[in-house]
Amino acid sequence: MEIKGIDLSSIREQRWLRKNYINLIEWIASIVISSALSIGIIIETIPLRNLSLENKKTLNIIKERIRKEELAISQLKNNQQNININYLQKEDLKKFIDYLTDFPVNGIIETSQLYEENGVKIKINGKLTNDSSFEKITKQIKNNNYSYKLENFQTNEDNKIEFSLNIKLIDGTQ
Repeated sequence: MEIKGIDLSSIREQRWLRKNYINLIEWIASIVISSALSIGIIIETIPLRNLSLENKKTLNIIKERIRKEELAISQLKNNQQNININYLQKEDLKKFIDYLTDFPVNGIIETSQLYEENGVKIKINGKLTNDSSFEKITKQIKNNNYSYKLENFQTNEDNKIEFSLNIKLIDGTQ
């Protein structure tokens, strides 16, 4: 039907509806595809996010360990600066060897230790077969003008005398 050159048929209306219907389908399809892609990306990133969180926790633990170690190192450096180390002299070692060479013992010297603590000292641990040996030891100490401290003196089941002496060879207060 046409009036004065104007087409009054429903063809244009159908074309417009068809075009809008296609546009609506394309719009819905693009929303569905976009949503599917978004969901896929989210699903793929969840393990990465969990891994990232674990890595952050591990990194924080490592940073904390490093901080503690750095603190310990700085404390050791501070302690090291505060420590005064006294080294034994060659003469002190010679006295130690001479003293042990002339040590009057009827028994066994188990350990002897030379160290510096407010003077040069010898710590001797041993076992004697009789009391007279200990008297000889104390006499030798007094003859050399050394001072000593008896830390342990007891008789064991074999009737041997176990002893521990600290002998001051050189006074550290001089």
